[in-house]
Amino acid sequence: MNHEGFFLSPDGILIPVDSKHIAMVIDCPEKFGMTRDQVEEFYRRHGEPLGLEGAAREEILRILLRNGWTRIRNNRGLWSVETQSMTEILLFRLRAFAAMARKGGKPFYGKASGSDEVQLAILGTGLKQHLTFSELTIKTGDRCSPLNDQTTGEMMRLTVSAIDDYIPVKDLIRDKKMTSRG
Repeated sequence: MNHEGFFLSPDGILIPVDSKHIAMVIDCPEKFGMTRDQVEEFYRRHGEPLGLEGAAREEILRILLRNGWTRIRNNRGLWSVETQSMTEILLFRLRAFAAMARKGGKPFYGKASGSDEVQLAILGTGLKQHLTFSELTIKTGDRCSPLNDQTTGEMMRLTVSAIDDYIPVKDLIRDKKMTSRG
């Protein structure tokens, strides 16, 4: 399957989306810091059937973005990136994503993306721009070299994980604290 959508977790893990972003949240809400009951409550409050791409979906996705998630999708060759705010580390991660997309292979399943174009939406500032991944440096005011981490000089790489295998960092820390106490 060629993934046309991804979530980028707050801790930098790239998670391919097999169908719709909201379907993944509904199927695995705990991976996103929610419960199934909370997700269903959003839909009840908006009077919508579970999974409808309407007001409840928008509210859930806004919460995820505020919590540090980034939503990426490709629609007819145009990459769309939605995030709450642009940070230096997110900029590095998006550049790493762009390099992966251009190269193809997993998780793009051999299909290299011919497009470098991106519609960037930074919801916290209301910024919406159409640019290329390489322009991201200039347009966002970043002073770092395009694909290299300034501190190490190495290319940043993203870890790719299926949603079932993804463990949020906060859960790893909590589990480590529990095992170190006992």
